[in-house]
Amino acid sequence: MNLNDLEIFEAIIETGSLNKAAKALGYAQSNISARLKSLEHEFHTTLVERSAKGVEPTKIGKRLYRASLRITAELDDVKREAAGAPGDLLITETLLHYMMTNMPSFHPESYGTIVVRRQSEIVPEARRHQYKSVVAFVDLDELDNYRLMSTNVLEAAYLASEDMVEGIPVGRVPLLINHDKECAFRKRSLRDHMATRNSRRLMEVDSLETIVTMVEQGKGIALLPSYLTTQRKLRKISAEPIRLPYRVYSEVE
Repeated sequence: MNLNDLEIFEAIIETGSLNKAAKALGYAQSNISARLKSLEHEFHTTLVERSAKGVEPTKIGKRLYRASLRITAELDDVKREAAGAPGDLLITETLLHYMMTNMPSFHPESYGTIVVRRQSEIVPEARRHQYKSVVAFVDLDELDNYRLMSTNVLEAAYLASEDMVEGIPVGRVPLLINHDKECAFRKRSLRDHMATRNSRRLMEVDSLETIVTMVEQGKGIALLPSYLTTQRKLRKISAEPIRLPYRVYSEVE
């Protein structure tokens, strides 16, 4: 077994498909199959179960996957330390924009690399690589190589265009929600929408900046960070502030 085999095995588990893993890594599927067979021969057991839907790890396969993530994360950390490089930051787009515009104590230049991911990608990415810091709306309690440093709050509100007239009919513009199923703003928007039995149409958008622009142009309303009202042509249409907690993690030394 070599480190490349572990990388291949991680890709198989994360994509749920030998074909998708091959495409992600740029290998022929026959090479992926051969390396998986080699791993199974070395461990004297089946590591994945195959079906029409793809592959699922066996009990031992799950243990190997977790061990592989720890090994590769540790090696990345050692390489970074040996090179004298600063640590990396993993963060979502919303929180990066918030911290850069509202937190003078935040110094992005102190990191070697800033990796921006969707909320749904934060936990898998934090497993795959070791980061100096992770800032996200989700918790990383299941990962023992990070420790929680603080829990903070980002204040949000339902925003509309400054030019949108008061009392605009409900059906005229949609409620815009992020396409990312794990987005904290999306989850709260859907919860409020269901609680109030609102008849406003929902529209999914695959970009935070596009959502902000559409709201600014009067083409929708959305739950967004409140501070945007001081930077863009937006106004609050919800009376009470909505506080969304986010967490700051640091790597375990």
